[in-house]
Amino acid sequence: MRVSPTIFVAAVVLLVPSCTGATGAARSQTDPSGSDESAPPVTPVSAVAAVADPRPNFVVIVTDDQVLSTLTEMPHVKDLLAHGTFFDQAIISNPLCCPSRATILTGQYSHTNRTYTNTDGGPTLGGYAAFHDAGNERKTIAKQLDDAGYRTGLFGKYFNNYWPHDIERNGMPVGWDVWHGFTGSNPDYYDYSWVDWRKGDRLDDGNFTEHNAANGNNVYSTDYAGRFADAFIDSAAAKGQPFFAFYAPFGPHSAFTPAPRDQDVTAPTNMGWKTPAYDEADVSDKPSYIRREPLARFDGERTARFSERWDDTFGALTSVDRWVGAFARSAPANTVFVFISDNGQTWGDHRFDYKLVPYERSIHVPFIVAAPGGPRQHSDSMVTNADIAPTILDFAGLDHTTDPGGTPYDGASLAGIVTGTAPRNDAVHPQGILLEHISYPTKHEVPSYCGVRAHGWMYVGYKGGFEELYDLTNDPYELRNIAKSAPRALDRFRLVAQSLCTPMPPGMASDYFDRKLG
Repeated sequence: MRVSPTIFVAAVVLLVPSCTGATGAARSQTDPSGSDESAPPVTPVSAVAAVADPRPNFVVIVTDDQVLSTLTEMPHVKDLLAHGTFFDQAIISNPLCCPSRATILTGQYSHTNRTYTNTDGGPTLGGYAAFHDAGNERKTIAKQLDDAGYRTGLFGKYFNNYWPHDIERNGMPVGWDVWHGFTGSNPDYYDYSWVDWRKGDRLDDGNFTEHNAANGNNVYSTDYAGRFADAFIDSAAAKGQPFFAFYAPFGPHSAFTPAPRDQDVTAPTNMGWKTPAYDEADVSDKPSYIRREPLARFDGERTARFSERWDDTFGALTSVDRWVGAFARSAPANTVFVFISDNGQTWGDHRFDYKLVPYERSIHVPFIVAAPGGPRQHSDSMVTNADIAPTILDFAGLDHTTDPGGTPYDGASLAGIVTGTAPRNDAVHPQGILLEHISYPTKHEVPSYCGVRAHGWMYVGYKGGFEELYDLTNDPYELRNIAKSAPRALDRFRLVAQSLCTPMPPGMASDYFDRKLG
């Protein structure tokens, strides 16, 4: 359904109290990073010339490799739930940084946007090069909102393998008015490459900087991006111009580095990272890439390191959370907030320590959408990162059914659920969420697969023929692969996967499921 932007005029006072405690109060001039550098001048929300343009604003926060259970110590993110929906069944279709971000920005799965991996283009279909070469930059939510008169800004991570020579050759991505983000193979907390740009700027060497101790500018990157994002929100709010802010910090990605002021942050439970699937003893029913991982590879010393990493994860997320609080104080009341992680992390489940895989710790992420006047609720609907773009476009009163190229969105709008005009457990994706991945050279190489995560079930078929099927209601940690012992359920989900895996990931036979179903 399309949600009229006029609902935000009636609800304009509702979001601010939940995030600030006082409607219209000017936010503190103190930089949330704790830096000695003062924040930019601020126009109090109460002084904003009242929303000449009634359309909602959007703040999207995308964390990096955050697992579901780490949301507990993020009070500002949880404050969004005062008028927000927590989606309990949020699944990432291709659990890896670049594919997930491509899906968030376009509303399309990897098989539609042709961005499958993190590597630098070519046959691996990865990174910025794959996204750009497929023409996706003209189809992003930023481009559509910019065309509709929104002010748009990106702050932090765009794609892996986004190099200065790409920018010099292709120019800045269309649809963005302001850009302060990482360049290079991958971001970092310190010692990172960066580009600053505003629409109308002439690109030259002055736009690119190296942040390191030698240059005296080695600012913690979560805070560096946050300052720009907060200033952007302040400026747009003061002008009464609708805006779209995309804040994508590196945290809590490995190496799980907290800001200096958060070095002593500890996790609420020291072994909270550990599940019954950790260092799984019997993996005889798992695919070969898991069986190759040795038992007890996670010895006592490594277990201690995991606990340190777990503490540091909460430390890294503390700074992200402070910026969410700052954005909520700076943003006008007619602002929609979206919070999601690009993917999860297995933390040693099934002897595997990365992402990519179709298991729960890898694909199941925190996901909140908060809108003024919306109910405080949990939703059990099966949803995915592809739903973000159609949801935002729906709230903005724009076409949320097909992309600018005329291709139907793989995602669907969640605006009805978020505003309470549709049932909170509405069947957005009744068959479940597509899972897809292609193998590419990496130390964590995983075979290509395609499958589905449905309510209470996960099924996946790998290139080469191996299959996994889990009854998540009775086996939430995926310890018992029942693909060989539950033929009826197996055929049921083969049929579902066959309908969703269209087309199959590159390198997998198009008749894969036909042959499986006989």
